[in-house]
Amino acid sequence: LDVISNFKCLSRCPFATFIEMRSSNTICLLFLSAIFCTQEIAFAQQNKIDSLIALVKNDKEDTNKVNHLYWLAREYQGISGFQSALTNGKLALTLAKELKWKKGEALAYHSIASNYYYHGNYPEVLTNAFASLKIKEELGDKAGMADSYTVIGIAYYRRGNFTETVKYSTNALQIYEQAGNKQRRAL
Repeated sequence: LDVISNFKCLSRCPFATFIEMRSSNTICLLFLSAIFCTQEIAFAQQNKIDSLIALVKNDKEDTNKVNHLYWLAREYQGISGFQSALTNGKLALTLAKELKWKKGEALAYHSIASNYYYHGNYPEVLTNAFASLKIKEELGDKAGMADSYTVIGIAYYRRGNFTETVKYSTNALQIYEQAGNKQRRAL
């Protein structure tokens, strides 16, 4: 514990007495690493957001702008920027509809559904995920369909509708297995 007392942040910790002397340096390093990594990730994410904002401002009203709005929504979602994520997802959807770009519509609906999921609004998740699924079916986008089935299955699970959970999760699993997507099958 003499080593721990050298680190004021750990010496005040009520669990410090349980830490062996030889592991205290490791714990301090892990703690400091976590702080620096978190700051580095937040900084990198803010840089991505700033870059995407600059692209959106300069983009023509085309599919590139839809993609940039989609990715901007996803980045905001990653930092819990619900309103900004939702706004950019809806802007992407509006522009994709104006351009009659179905793939962009599907992406935007999926982004909006994901955003509502993280805020527990499962009826909106389902509305937007089903809209995305319908377009992906029209396009024959199997991987996209599987992703939509997954979101729908999870939303039904959160609502306690296990029959629908099994139905949509099974649909997703079948597509992932056909595609040989081992990473997604684990979900």
